[in-house]
Amino acid sequence: MHGLNRLIVFLFFLTLFVCLLGVAVFPFGALSLAQQIVSNLNETLTQAYYDFGPQFRLGQVLVVVAAALVLIPFIWLQVRRTRPATVRVQTNSGAATLTADSVMRRLAWHLDQLADVVGVTSEVKAHGTSVDIKLSVRTTPDIEVPMKTEEILAVTREVVEQRMGLRLGKVEVQIDHAPYAERATIEKGSAR
Repeated sequence: MHGLNRLIVFLFFLTLFVCLLGVAVFPFGALSLAQQIVSNLNETLTQAYYDFGPQFRLGQVLVVVAAALVLIPFIWLQVRRTRPATVRVQTNSGAATLTADSVMRRLAWHLDQLADVVGVTSEVKAHGTSVDIKLSVRTTPDIEVPMKTEEILAVTREVVEQRMGLRLGKVEVQIDHAPYAERATIEKGSAR
């Protein structure tokens, strides 16, 4: 659904941009063209109204029904409240639920404590009792990527499975190195 929304918004803004560009570059020609299109449409609809009477009114009803069937669900999907994604935690004596946001915050806090990790953002997708995690980790530029990735995966597994009691699904780690200049700034700040 998000992809379709993005496509519709993209096409809307692209059309708006082209129209505004046309009005800015050729103001009189664009307004004349718009006036001519509206005038032709008015003549065509007036002629159709007198020529086809009942069929024209049926066409109006069909256009309204089709617009309602297509657009009202889109409007509803945009304004409805969505519940936050939750994940179930099974214990011996009962069950609890955690929001995906709380999993993200806790995981980011623990990963941020690792050496050479500058920042962490995560995306958690809940699937019943398991979670899929996508991590974007910003590190200092001189780390050994395979070793740091294994360390990140180990901490992620420990936090999610042992400390939070969840099942870990797929984990994807994306590492982004901070520039060398940023590292010097970080080291100067920690030396103070």
